[in-house]
Amino acid sequence: MVKVDVSQIIDHIGSIQPFSVDVTSMEIGEPEPWVQGNIAVSGQITNVGTVYRLTGNVTVKAAFECSRCLKPLEQTLTFQFEEDFDAATLGYGKDTIDIAEPIRTALIFQEPMQPLCSEDCKGLCFACGANRNLVDCGCDSKKLDPRLAALAQLLDK
Repeated sequence: MVKVDVSQIIDHIGSIQPFSVDVTSMEIGEPEPWVQGNIAVSGQITNVGTVYRLTGNVTVKAAFECSRCLKPLEQTLTFQFEEDFDAATLGYGKDTIDIAEPIRTALIFQEPMQPLCSEDCKGLCFACGANRNLVDCGCDSKKLDPRLAALAQLLDK
């Protein structure tokens, strides 16, 4: 749980409560395996009347493998997120908001589907497994899968 105190803005529509926290991935729920170290979160909560609007920035160090050549990569991701909390659902007398779930959701959406070490990564040779970014292995890149031989014959006609 990551609690932010909103007691100063509960009775004042338009008021803003800034916050800044460093959290671990365990504090926001299930740990994301690619997250390295603490997650820095800063932002503000605004009392908009019936809603508390959370806007923030997240900075996290991430470790991935290139999806083409399997080279380990580390990068720092910085992104924004926003979430609205219905003031009525907080309950009477509550003066804190748990922001763990919006942080976790934002992290999940920021994880790249296919991380690349570079846009022009050549990947691994399908025949010998060599990293084609480092060496020219000389393998025949035109070698045809025998299961597709019949289709190649159609192209030759």
